[in-house]
Amino acid sequence: MIHQEIDPLERVNHNRIKYENFRRAFYAAPNTDMGRMWRKEHEVVCTPPFDPILGFGDLVDDGGGVMVMGGRERAMSFFRRSLC
Repeated sequence: MIHQEIDPLERVNHNRIKYENFRRAFYAAPNTDMGRMWRKEHEVVCTPPFDPILGFGDLVDDGGGVMVMGGRERAMSFFRRSLC
């Protein structure tokens, strides 16, 4: 069967639904010299440019709703060892 008609979804009024509280956490992407060196060596191009994330364990909440690299020194020492 290539094409099958389906019934449209019911309209949802989100104002009538009580959702659990949550806090948004956005990622603040750094763009350091080490990150630029890593991207150049591995021929990675991204726009806007930002440092690679080696693992989600390196991300920490800054307490203000922004995710930042918590293990930056550990990640950068990895880059230095890899680049030598």
